[in-house]
Amino acid sequence: MFLILKLSLKTHNIKNFHNFNSIVKKIFKPDVYVGPIVKKKKIKKFCILRSPFKHKDSRDQLEIRFFKEIFFFKLNTKERLITFIVLFLKYLPMNLLQDIYFDIKIEKHF
Repeated sequence: MFLILKLSLKTHNIKNFHNFNSIVKKIFKPDVYVGPIVKKKKIKKFCILRSPFKHKDSRDQLEIRFFKEIFFFKLNTKERLITFIVLFLKYLPMNLLQDIYFDIKIEKHF
């Protein structure tokens, strides 16, 4: 029996992924994880009126880009899962944690 941990990352800044990838390569062996699997970027576009009173045609167009990557980690026991979480939180800098959204899912495989 082993555990598969799926780690999904989402951010606005692509440089954060490069920093995160270098940290994962430094901490873990290549046979423990698979990734990064890069997903398609999503772009949200919207318009803001500059002057809502008189000049209705004067608008600013803005966009927000979201980048997404997925890692899969293969862990043998629950103790390895706990050590993974401890190493993960120990080596990640706080400024990187502020800019990246994490989603962690754990699955059992026999």
